[in-house]
Amino acid sequence: MADEAPRAIRAALLPEDVEDFDRGYRAVIAEATETLDLMPVTAFLERWWCVA
Repeated sequence: MADEAPRAIRAALLPEDVEDFDRGYRAVIAEATETLDLMPVTAFLERWWCVA
C-alpha cells in the first residue's frame, strides 16, 4: 500500500493529470472529514493508481 500513497500516485501521473488528481483528492478528503468514512478515499486512490 505504500506505493499507493497519494504522493507516490501523484508522482507517477502524467503532468496533464496532476491538476485533476489534486482537485479530486482535496474533495474526497473533505468528504471524509465530514462523514468520517475513508472508503471513498480508498476508492479514489485505487482508481488513480490505475491511471498512474
